[in-house]
Amino acid sequence: MTGRSNDGDRPGGALTDRVRTDLLDRIGRTIRLMGDSFVSRQQLVHESRKNIKKLRAGLRLLADAARLDLQKLDEDCAEVARGLSDLRDCDVAILTTRRLAEQSPDDTDAARWREFVARLCSRREELINGGVLDPASMRLRVEQLGLVADRLPHRGIADAGRERFMTGAKQARKKARKAFARLQRNPTEDSFHRLRKRTKREFYQQHLLVRIGLRSEDRDLDKLDSLCQNLGDTQ
Repeated sequence: MTGRSNDGDRPGGALTDRVRTDLLDRIGRTIRLMGDSFVSRQQLVHESRKNIKKLRAGLRLLADAARLDLQKLDEDCAEVARGLSDLRDCDVAILTTRRLAEQSPDDTDAARWREFVARLCSRREELINGGVLDPASMRLRVEQLGLVADRLPHRGIADAGRERFMTGAKQARKKARKAFARLQRNPTEDSFHRLRKRTKREFYQQHLLVRIGLRSEDRDLDKLDSLCQNLGDTQ
């Protein structure tokens, strides 16, 4: 029989149970969203993609804390999001380019931006007509997420406790700092995107720690949220 630590968490597995429950809840939310016919296309794509990012961040934290190989589950989640990510990127690019066209003081430049918007809209239509959101594709995504839920380990992970989860979350910060250093050395679109992705993963993992009771929301978390938003607005 396991005892309890001073903070009220059972070293024998309460935290891993909470993380697993959180991940299963995230999968369930995404599956329900994908089956909701009353949700707009933009909301479906945006919220589903964001949920999968949070799911992948949680899988990474669980893998680091419980010392599990969850690479295949992470790859499966990435596959679910792949077509949605292309469509979301198109939506964001169209909105940004339209603003640039509206704000351009030069008529020639504005016309060029509008031409670019038209090409982006054509690309978006290609993705939609290609079946990225058709019922069969969405059913396949739901099935894939169901398999991720079924394969999520529930045995042999009871040894991960508070210290391991806190250490696991620190790994995300280290990777974000490395991405920032890389951006400073070589400021390219790829290095900027890597920094944005690493920072977002750290933010999602820190929020997961809040949900399982390992930390509270504070100014540091607010600052991290602002940084993620600023990086998103910049790219």
